[in-house]
Formats: sequence, structure tokens, C-alpha cells
Amino acid sequence: MHRVINNMKIVRLFSFIILIGAYLSADSNSGNLPAPIPIDFGVNYGMRSDSTICESCNQEYDAGVMGASCCDEATDFNSDFTCDVLETTYLWNCSGCTCELDVDGWTTDFGCQEDMDACNFNPDAYWDSCIYAEENYDCDGNCIVELDECGVCGGPGANIMCEDGSYECDISDCPDDPDGCVDDPDVCIWNSILNYSYNSQYECEENGGVWGGYLAYFGNSCDEVIDIGDGCDTAILYWTVSDICPAACGICCGDDEACNTNGDGSCEYAEENYDCDGNCVSEVDCSGECGGNSEDLGCGCGNPADSGCGCGEAGPSGCDNTCGSTLEND
Repeated sequence: MHRVINNMKIVRLFSFIILIGAYLSADSNSGNLPAPIPIDFGVNYGMRSDSTICESCNQEYDAGVMGASCCDEATDFNSDFTCDVLETTYLWNCSGCTCELDVDGWTTDFGCQEDMDACNFNPDAYWDSCIYAEENYDCDGNCIVELDECGVCGGPGANIMCEDGSYECDISDCPDDPDGCVDDPDVCIWNSILNYSYNSQYECEENGGVWGGYLAYFGNSCDEVIDIGDGCDTAILYWTVSDICPAACGICCGDDEACNTNGDGSCEYAEENYDCDGNCVSEVDCSGECGGNSEDLGCGCGNPADSGCGCGEAGPSGCDNTCGSTLEND
């Protein structure tokens, strides 16, 4: 233990010499903050990026370089490293930290010397380091503007585009994608990490992808690609033509007018004048035929109308224009 204490004294003396040089240089350029001195704790408690111990600190460091990610974590590693020691000996910025082991009344040397709007305004601070509230929040973390419909402070509202064109606050709120039979459907064609797993326009475009029909993107159509190579079995990148053009290849039916829309196999259509359930959707004629054209003109269904001489009889005849006449002009 004695050796450890002596080593600590040596380190602090060495740091004090550096600190004096930093103070002197700060007189000529107070805008330059001191370079903090790394500490080798010789241990790793796993309190790094997933730790909550640094939440109150205004300054977080690269733990791999500095030995700890903030003053509170350094104190937790070794209680000798109070905020007072870390600032005066190692030039760490402990502003905002909990500093539980420091004496009452201890204040940080870091603060914003001139800007009263800064959260850490302190005209008596030695090191000028300004901290400002996050946009739309005050220095205590309270939202000072309206919450959007998604509950986000000053947020843009529902801006996640779903497959059906609607917008939601979170992609998990989007309606389930309908099972459809669509040729050249919208997919994530490209993105910076060459990952084709993004299945929404928002995810795709947020990760550098292009959202749209694969064939259309390259200026092709289903009819064109079916006519080349092995037709519907032709391989295109990760798919076959039938994967991209299921309707055109007869894998499923993509016609909204068909009776088996989005179903497997080729399209099936209702008989003329009937719906898909076999119901007549046209007028029934006098003979009972759906969509038929037979009429009852007074002499029975489908029979000619009375021409003046009775049903089924010829009309007036002869030169005297009477029913049944056979007279002729002399």
C-alpha cells in the first residue's frame, strides 16, 4: 500500500507540473481546454458504453483511452480519484458529475464564463467550457415545446411510411403487409452495406437504399425478361423471373377483376353475367335466362308482337290491306 501511495504522489507531482504549463498557456488562449491525462486503473468492471453511471456528467471520455468514460466512473473504480483530484491533478472535466465523494461545497473549474444562456454559466470558472440544453429542452431536460402525435418533444409527427402508403410513429405500428400478387414489387434495391433485408421504404432509404421495382429501376418489364433466357426460370440476381413476375408467370393471380385475386395459379374469372359466387348480376329475361335478350311483346316470350291480325298471324295483306286478304289489283 505504501508503494502505491508513493506512486500516486509521483503521478500527481508529474501531473501538477503539466498543469502549471497548461495554466500558463491558458492565459494566452483561454479557449483551449486542457488535455486530460489518461489513468490506468488496471481493471475493467465492464462499465463502459452500457453504463448509466455517467448519465449526469457533461463530459464523457473514450474509456479505452482515458481508463474511464467519466469522473464518476473513475471514482467508482478507485475512490482516491475524487472529482477534485481528477480536475486538479489529471485535468479531467467533472462538470455535471455526481461527485459523491467530494467535500460539500466543491465546485468544478469548468464552466461557461460569458454566455448566460449556457446551462453551466459560471463567470468564475477557470476553464471556459459551455454546455447548452438539447434543442426543444431546458437545462433540466424538460420539454419546452409541444409533443407531437408520437409523444416526441418537438418531433415531426408520424413520418414512418408503411407498405400501404400510410404513416405511423414506429414501423412496428404499420399494418401487416397484405399477401399480394404483384409483378415487379417495390423492394430495397441497394444500400451502402449491401443488405437486402430492409422491407420498408423508410428502413431502406434511411440506410442508403433505393426503394422501387427492381426491373423498373433498370428500365425493364416482366414481359421483356420472360422472353429471354429460360423465361420464368431465368435467374436475376437473388431471384428468378417468376419471383419478380409471379402474375405474368402464372404463379398467382394479380388481376383485381379475377375471382382468385392474389391466389395461387392463373386467374379465374366469373361466367359472363355472373359474379364469382354464381349470382346473376344482369337482368333476367322473360325466359329466365340471366342476361338473355328475349322479350314478351304481348304474344308470349320470344314471339313477335301482334302485327294487327292477332298473335302468330301475318299482318294485313292484299291490295285492300286487310288481314288475310289475297286481293290483287286488276
